[in-house]
Amino acid sequence: MKNVILIFAALAMAATGACSGDPASEIPVRPGTSATADSELSKLEAMTRRFAPVELTADLSTLPETERRVLAKLVEAAKVFDALFLRQVWSGNEAMLMDLVRDESPLGRARLRYFLINKGPWSRLDDDGAFIPGAPAKPEEANYYPAAATRADVEAWLQSLPTAARGVLTRFKLERNISRGFISFLPRPDADIVS
Repeated sequence: MKNVILIFAALAMAATGACSGDPASEIPVRPGTSATADSELSKLEAMTRRFAPVELTADLSTLPETERRVLAKLVEAAKVFDALFLRQVWSGNEAMLMDLVRDESPLGRARLRYFLINKGPWSRLDDDGAFIPGAPAKPEEANYYPAAATRADVEAWLQSLPTAARGVLTRFKLERNISRGFISFLPRPDADIVS
């Protein structure tokens, strides 16, 4: 829970600044200098402009008080999910986010803003290419499995579980989606998921 609170604090600081065991934690994020930094800054600003900010509003005055409270809880839950997603994308995201929040240079602010848009140091619109120097290639296992886990490793782990636990998990099929490069659990068409 402490990590989630730290992430929220970093995201809040990042949002206000951007608008006006893990080897990943050792990746330095250095403020840029000179013409190279100006070029990178211009490139990041152009990449960021591809995302159009949209203000979402709604008239809540017609909702009963109970529904407004539920809506507030849903917004709180969404903030938790946002932080969890950041953690799921890559194990190094939290450390890199903290480094980016500390970099107050114009290039640092641009990197932070684009990092928050992409939930990591890889540009989703540019084939997941890294836009922060020193960031590794995007790991295909994200932060769901150990970095070097193969399908055989995960299946061996599943087989090592007690029968009851395996029974729950075998309602899902392990699938490696080759085109997207990830492992996922999908409900088996013949499985009774409800029971």
